[in-house]
Amino acid sequence: MGAVIVLVWVACAALGFVVGRTKERGTLGLLLGLLLGIIGLIIIAVIPAKKSPLATPATQFAYPPTLGQSPWPTSSAPQLPAWRPDPSGRYQYRWWDGRSFTNQVATNGVSSTDPISV
Repeated sequence: MGAVIVLVWVACAALGFVVGRTKERGTLGLLLGLLLGIIGLIIIAVIPAKKSPLATPATQFAYPPTLGQSPWPTSSAPQLPAWRPDPSGRYQYRWWDGRSFTNQVATNGVSSTDPISV
């Protein structure tokens, strides 16, 4: 009987991890399954998936520039809108709309506007 309880306990932890991993919360799923068993599985099943730190409507674009991609727009090739390092240095990133920098800025995943244009 004790072995069955241990097997169910381990199975809940494994299932919690698998369900949590689909929501980018694998460790939380493992812990909930391990500590709470079936109740933990129910909890991790109803917890929403993690959201991007910049998942607001104004900032659902490429953030930050990808590795190897020049952060500065060049006039020789059209540049897609994306977050680029802020040329003023006041913020971590500033939104490039494909033609010029805008007043949309972001630092450490928090977006805002900068009334002073670049």
